[in-house]
Amino acid sequence: MSDPAPEKILQHPRFLLMIKRFSFLLLAFFLLFTQLVWGEEPFAFVVVGDAGCGCKEQIAVAQRMIEWHKEKPYHYVLMTGDNIYGEDFFRKSFSVRKRGGDPGLFASRFDSVYGRLLGKGVKFLASLGNHDVETKDGRYEIKDKKRFNILGDKGYYVTKPESQKEDLITFFALNSTRFMKEEDDEQVQWLSRELAASQSKWKIVFFHHPIYTPPGKHEPEALFLKAIENILVAGGVKITFAGHNHFYARIKPQKGITHFVSGGGGRYLKTPEKSTITEVTAKAYHFLYVEIYPDRIDFWAIPPTGPPLDQGTIRQ
Repeated sequence: MSDPAPEKILQHPRFLLMIKRFSFLLLAFFLLFTQLVWGEEPFAFVVVGDAGCGCKEQIAVAQRMIEWHKEKPYHYVLMTGDNIYGEDFFRKSFSVRKRGGDPGLFASRFDSVYGRLLGKGVKFLASLGNHDVETKDGRYEIKDKKRFNILGDKGYYVTKPESQKEDLITFFALNSTRFMKEEDDEQVQWLSRELAASQSKWKIVFFHHPIYTPPGKHEPEALFLKAIENILVAGGVKITFAGHNHFYARIKPQKGITHFVSGGGGRYLKTPEKSTITEVTAKAYHFLYVEIYPDRIDFWAIPPTGPPLDQGTIRQ
């Protein structure tokens, strides 16, 4: 009696069942191995700044954010200010021009650009920039909790993500525009209290005006730096995100804190100059993708197309 043909063996129900069971066992082993080696899934979020122009560059960055979310889902988007720019002066010089922060621009400069992410449950957390406060001192963005989630009536707030499995991370949004007018002792005291009270392993602080930045447009805000730097250090902060300058920069650690300038969300770019305090700079549209683990933060600066501009790890 001849042996059955190989193709018949491969098609036999028992053989197929055996292969299926082996595949499940292999997958289970792989998941167990990765859990033991790398630990639990990270908490992921994105940072984007100076984006709200409703221009093709903002759309290009947002499209890459959407594509990235398919491969590496994230929960939140931190906005480092200038979320809603006003209408161009030269195009509207003979009619009423809407200024930055005008609710009449929310649909075209936010909804139409980020609607697909909102539909996937991604939550945006905004800080106010100098253009956002052109209309009613940012009042309309502060009131709009569905879009911008600015929880404090004065534009600064603290929030702890609900989706984290432990006390891993707390976000602190500052209103740096208040320091462009005068010192804000109330906000400084609030920040000191909230940082001291937080037991999170990572305390992420974000705002608009950078306290460290390479030359290229706006200078670092000296009054803001003097007001908050020692508080950030005492509070155990390891990382901050700012915007305002329309480029990407990662600053060498200053007093143990790594500062990022992420202002390439869509508005026209500026050229960062070389500086002794900078680790990496790039004149490029981008967003930052960040993964939080108990012992480290991994980050990537992602342009609309091509490989990352920068990537690295920050440890506790």
